[in-house]
Amino acid sequence: MVLQLRAILRSTLILAALSSSALASEETDYVAWLRVDDLVRKCSAPKAWEIAYCIGYVVGVADVANNDPTDLRICIPQSLTQAQLKTVIVQYFAQHPEDSNYAAFSSVRIALRARFPCAAH
Repeated sequence: MVLQLRAILRSTLILAALSSSALASEETDYVAWLRVDDLVRKCSAPKAWEIAYCIGYVVGVADVANNDPTDLRICIPQSLTQAQLKTVIVQYFAQHPEDSNYAAFSSVRIALRARFPCAAH
């Protein structure tokens, strides 16, 4: 009985180790944040849910930056659509491929600030 339990436990552990390594190989290397190239890939994907993920991410960053009370605030025109905002980001990163491994949040904010700076007071 004890030998059977050990065999089952050993098999379960081996299966769990194989499953986790297979899953890890499909995911990005960074779990703490989304990288720019991962975001751009979602923004350009053929699946609607990936584009929706991209737009939601970009709009979330834009909301934070647009309402920032500090000098880092951006000023996005009210007439700009969410799809246009996504296009701005994709175009910016196409022109800045050196940013592809950076964290998406701060990089999107930099891209938005470059495109939509607030006028000096």
